Amino acid sequence: MNKEKSLLDLLSDEERKAVIEQSKVTRHKTGEMLFERGKYADRFYVVKKGQVKLIRITPAGDEKTFKVFMPKGVIAKMAMFMPVQQYPMTAIVEVDSELIEVR
Repeated sequence: MNKEKSLLDLLSDEERKAVIEQSKVTRHKTGEMLFERGKYADRFYVVKKGQVKLIRITPAGDEKTFKVFMPKGVIAKMAMFMPVQQYPMTAIVEVDSELIEVR
């Protein structure tokens, strides 16, 4: 069985400890915007409870959903490490959620 590694598995013990010390559990209400496309990406999230969707607004003004994150889903981890450190999409809380925020 091929077990997928998490982002934390790739860090040294010291790095992992630093990440965990800087993370916190946050609560968010349905409809709340977590982050907006184009804003500086300085954190990522792990869904503990609830549901969060990634969207983009089309030129015609329509909302297109790209992905829905359920518990254990990791949101925006790659945005922090891209050359242009910006969120490529907007994240909206679909149902009241509890997230682990990692800076």
